[in-house]
Amino acid sequence: MISVQPTQSIQRAIDSARTDDRIEIYNGTYLENINVTKRLTIVGIGRPVIDAGWIDNAITLSVDGITIDGFNATNSSNAGISILSNYNIVTDNFAIGNDFCGIYLEKSDNNSLISNTLINNGVIGIFLDKSSENNTIRRNRAVGNGDSGIGLKESYTNYIIENSVFSNGNDGIELYKCLNNFIKGNLASWNKDGICLELGSENNTISENNASFNLIDGILIRSSQGNSVINNSISRNKVGIFLEASQKNVIAGNNVSFNGNGIYLNYYSINNTLVMNDLHDNSNYGAYDESCTNQWYNNSIRGKIGNHYSNFDESSEGCKDADGDNICDFAYSIPGGSSFDRYPMTHQT
Repeated sequence: MISVQPTQSIQRAIDSARTDDRIEIYNGTYLENINVTKRLTIVGIGRPVIDAGWIDNAITLSVDGITIDGFNATNSSNAGISILSNYNIVTDNFAIGNDFCGIYLEKSDNNSLISNTLINNGVIGIFLDKSSENNTIRRNRAVGNGDSGIGLKESYTNYIIENSVFSNGNDGIELYKCLNNFIKGNLASWNKDGICLELGSENNTISENNASFNLIDGILIRSSQGNSVINNSISRNKVGIFLEASQKNVIAGNNVSFNGNGIYLNYYSINNTLVMNDLHDNSNYGAYDESCTNQWYNNSIRGKIGNHYSNFDESSEGCKDADGDNICDFAYSIPGGSSFDRYPMTHQT
């Protein structure tokens, strides 16, 4: 094991270390730009500060298999921690006040980013860029970043799980031209949009997230297709779920309540399936569909399935259920166009 004190150089310790060595960095401020070029475990004792002095990255991971644990990476002109390699573990770090982002991945695969805190970075808290694949982003906290808390661009099959994204300038979690990612169990609040999929994001799964108290949309899907939005809790946003020019998405089993509008589809959103959603106590519309090609019900092997609308159920005398199957006896006309729900439910799902 190698120990480094504040009067010493971290980079010098890295350069002199052997592969698989452990380096412990003691509490203090280190005015350095660290480039890790060997497979090492580097641990901060008492959360030492790596101050980049507004030059390049504070910490760069250039080879595979590095562990970075317990640092505060700050004052970078680019990223607090930049990952340009694979199979790294980055855990329990702070990245605060960097010019571009807290943690940046470029063409990097199979990394684990766990329990890091990203605060007040200029653009993005965590950014996966340029075909970064099979990374796990879990239990991180992204607060007050200039644009997004967590952003993915042209990246595939990543796992964004149990993160908290608050008060970021634009989106809590944003996917841009991304495929086959799993966004699960995250808490997204006080952003403009909680979770945003846009411009060719396809076949992503958005499940069991809480997207509440966002200024515009809880979940926004723009110009994207084939995504699944399942079993999310979405409340107290201007719009709960908004589909803009998007098609062939499945919106199912979500609790969409106490928003301005619950689920809103614009005219160019077509061939989407929306079933088993609980659309209750939204102040304007529970559901609004400007197109006439979306499916608001299904008659499947599980039986007749529609959605629940609190303005159209037995408690509000909007429908009757003579045979007691919890399905209204009459179809529900979706405001905005000519779509309808043939099997509206008489109770909350």
